[in-house]
Amino acid sequence: MTSSKTRLVLAAGLAAVALAGCSGGGSGMAMMQPSPVPPPRLEDQLGSNFGVSFRQTMTADPSDPMVGDLGAVSLTTEPLEVN
Repeated sequence: MTSSKTRLVLAAGLAAVALAGCSGGGSGMAMMQPSPVPPPRLEDQLGSNFGVSFRQTMTADPSDPMVGDLGAVSLTTEPLEVN
């Protein structure tokens, strides 16, 4: 008789723990929301290597311009907003 009581108590305890683990509220742990991706820097939008050249130090060796460093100029597009 004791083993069946022990089994019943263990089963009830295990069920209580399982149900408490599945409950959705009151745990005190908040879900971390992923931070939004920051927009690219303005200088990175102007050409493939322009941003890298723009952020070089004053004492760095100058780099030769290459194809794609500056994008094509279009007079019909909206201007970039500079903050």
